[in-house]
Amino acid sequence: MEVIVSARHFDVDESIKEYVTEKMSKLSEEYAKLTTARVVLSLERNWQVAEGHVTGKQLDMEARASTTDMYSSIDEISDKLERQLRRHLGKMREHRHQVSLSEALVEETAGDVGDAEEFEEVAAV
Repeated sequence: MEVIVSARHFDVDESIKEYVTEKMSKLSEEYAKLTTARVVLSLERNWQVAEGHVTGKQLDMEARASTTDMYSSIDEISDKLERQLRRHLGKMREHRHQVSLSEALVEETAGDVGDAEEFEEVAAV
């Protein structure tokens, strides 16, 4: 996964870049379909703001956090993105499960109709 780190109103040092890359790579280990993570760090008065944007196959999620410490802001967006991804994947699994159940019901009712047709043929004879 490609991790892009940029900053507004200040220069990013290597330790912050490495920290962001480490946090975002943990997300890509759990969710293999992620392609790009973009993190924008900024300073707004007394707040240190981190904005995260993750894209992947049929996936686009954003998170924003502002605290007085840049590292805790990065932790918060990482946690928020992980929660969003977990929820999205849960919905996808649930949808697949519902589709497979509905297909099973269709097959079951189709089998019942076939039995009824056989019964009518035997009764007619």
